[in-house]
Amino acid sequence: MSGAQSLWRLLAACLLLAAAPAHAGFDAPLKKLVTQEWRDADRRSTRITVTCSYYPTFMVKVIKSDEDPNFGRSAIESGNNAKCQDKSRTEYFGWGSFRGVVGGYIFFDSGGPDDHGGRGFVITNGYGRWLMSDWKIGDFQSIRLVPGGVVLRYRRVFQHSCSLYYGGATGCWGQIKAKTALTDASTPECRDAYEAKYQEYKKKWPQSAKYVKTLGAAVSYNVEARIQDGKTSLVPLRGPAECWPG
Repeated sequence: MSGAQSLWRLLAACLLLAAAPAHAGFDAPLKKLVTQEWRDADRRSTRITVTCSYYPTFMVKVIKSDEDPNFGRSAIESGNNAKCQDKSRTEYFGWGSFRGVVGGYIFFDSGGPDDHGGRGFVITNGYGRWLMSDWKIGDFQSIRLVPGGVVLRYRRVFQHSCSLYYGGATGCWGQIKAKTALTDASTPECRDAYEAKYQEYKKKWPQSAKYVKTLGAAVSYNVEARIQDGKTSLVPLRGPAECWPG
């Protein structure tokens, strides 16, 4: 292989990207580096893609393989000059898909959305410490830094074991209000959602349809989450609550 070809392959395998504009309220990284490596396992070679996003005090690394490009492992390295390679000084975590950074807070989406659009998320700091996790519908409505912390607003999904089917809704809603502080929200109408689930079960799993009315409830509502001075708090915001069988 000629020197020019070797240089071209090196450039293709180690692509330095200029800092991209911030999106969805996230900070733009100082730089982004993508490398590709070959790993030998089970007597075959697999191409590994390593994507590194550099920030002032840490780097977030995401590893994906050609075998399963939808699954990635993440690691956080301190400093902003760590090498962008598969080998890591820190443990890889299954947080999910790396979303971005706001200040020193690192956001990950956990898994894919469910039938109602609910999706888990995780927030860590630059040392890999787990700060909070929750479920939301859609994207964050806002993310802003405050002294000693960060405040985010989103449509939260809360799941509880009791049923909001017609008849048992009053008692169940009382339990949900006690756990979510939704004191000002009226009981959401959930009967139609349970009836739709019942019809679905009748077609697919008729022997289990009779249990649908006892299924636990999922409730969505607007919330403000605050991570500040080592504490996490959730405060409901104005807006209607919605529900469906969980």
